[in-house]
Amino acid sequence: MRRKYVLPAVLLVVLVLAAGVLVHLRSPAKDEISMGSGREDASPPVVSSKQAIGSDAMFAGRSAEVVDRQVVTHASLAVTVPKLDEAQAEVLRITTTLGGYVQSSSFNNFTDNQNWSFTLRVPSDKSNEAVRLISALGSVQSSGSNRQDVTEEYMDLEARLTVMRLEESRLLELLRRANTIDDYLKVESHLTRVRIEIEQATGRLKFLTHSVGMATIGLTLTPERGAIPPKPVGFAGLGQRLSAAFRQGLNAVVEIVSGTLVFVVASLPLFLIIVPLFLIGLVLYRRMIPAKKPPAAS
Repeated sequence: MRRKYVLPAVLLVVLVLAAGVLVHLRSPAKDEISMGSGREDASPPVVSSKQAIGSDAMFAGRSAEVVDRQVVTHASLAVTVPKLDEAQAEVLRITTTLGGYVQSSSFNNFTDNQNWSFTLRVPSDKSNEAVRLISALGSVQSSGSNRQDVTEEYMDLEARLTVMRLEESRLLELLRRANTIDDYLKVESHLTRVRIEIEQATGRLKFLTHSVGMATIGLTLTPERGAIPPKPVGFAGLGQRLSAAFRQGLNAVVEIVSGTLVFVVASLPLFLIIVPLFLIGLVLYRRMIPAKKPPAAS
């Protein structure tokens, strides 16, 4: 009877031991899984090379969109034209039509060397069109262009202005809280310096903005050879030369006479004061000094 229950008991013990061994073998795997999951949560996600390249390209595109390049454009142009006056008028028309203006101009009328010199300002996006239209007026002798990138200075000025305006607001708050005259004067002095720096930075920023928006074109117009009449030599044009000399002499005489009249009229109030004073002084002088008696005859 006892042998009947021994075999099932042994089998039960073997099953319990086998179950314990299996549980013990599976528990480290679970611990590893849990530890591995914790490490996965703590570590950054793995990104493939394609995803990294895509993100870099996206960041570069955004940077290119955010940073707007600030470029100052300068151009120079020398053109020989058939008729100088007509070309000068056409340059003015082209400039105003494109929304620009003439910053400066000068005309040189030397013998065999006439020319018009201009400094034109046109919108930067229309500078190429302006150069093309002006070049079509004649024969281009020389041309050039220069582009200066001022983005770094532009962004630096904007950042400085932001910081200085924040500092100005803080100083204004301190100025309102000042309890003594000494504190008030110190804060006001610092505030004045900050405001001067703000004005200087603002002025420079406005100048850069205008320079970026309006391109500069230096232009020289010269007439073609033979367009300037030669200087008269000998008896050629003698009558005109004599007439011009007579007019110049007459103008000089008129200038001298008119200048003398202007001087006399301008000095008349002074004479009206000085002359009576001189006469009064002369009379008093004669009264104060007695007349000398003639020497007695021997």
